[in-house]
Amino acid sequence: MTTEAQKRQEILFAKRVASLLGEAWEIKEGKNEEEWPDLTVTHQGDTFGVEVLEINIDNSEEGSKLREKENYAKKYLSQLAENYYQKSSIPINVKLSGINRNKENKGKKSKTAQKKNIIDTLVAISKDIEELEQKRVEIHRGCVAYIRRLPARFKNYNQWEYVPDRVGWVHSPSASFFQKELDKKIENLDKYKKHMHDVRVLLVANRAYNSGRIAFSDDIQLNKNGFKNVYILIFPEFVKKF
Repeated sequence: MTTEAQKRQEILFAKRVASLLGEAWEIKEGKNEEEWPDLTVTHQGDTFGVEVLEINIDNSEEGSKLREKENYAKKYLSQLAENYYQKSSIPINVKLSGINRNKENKGKKSKTAQKKNIIDTLVAISKDIEELEQKRVEIHRGCVAYIRRLPARFKNYNQWEYVPDRVGWVHSPSASFFQKELDKKIENLDKYKKHMHDVRVLLVANRAYNSGRIAFSDDIQLNKNGFKNVYILIFPEFVKKF
């Protein structure tokens, strides 16, 4: 089941494709997940469906371990921000590294203590720095935060980042990598075509995260497998249409 946040992300990716192509797409959610593509797009009087698939450099049958870790950090930071603003009204931006992402239960107590330590430190530092000033602080061994105090208009700002997930090497996989990802969408094509003849696929590599730091050569070739068009979006910079 696609969450509301995931659906908003799919629409965001489709809007970016339209913008990069210089086209005006009217984008709506599909009527239902079982029988229709993720999105329904109208452009110059034509309507087509778009299936969206985010691709990651370590995709496997079990999913992406990198993306799993990134999602954990994103949720962790969201919880940190929520807890921080329960204690302080001073808006801050935080770039953090060195949290414990161990899922085992034995780490639960230490994680709780770690989180409390981070929040208490953020509250204290935010009071001691001037507006727009940034301070680096080592909260505990290996855990470092860059804290910037924001103007009051950024009330409850929570777009905090986990630094290790945002920097890394760009990978250039072969055409077979992209083909394998595209092939995952074939099984539902006949079902979608009962409702609309024109169905397309959007493969997205989100370079905001290490898991999506992907590049490809201009001469790449894909078997579209019955889809009218395939788009590869290197978000947010570039799109290639097949």
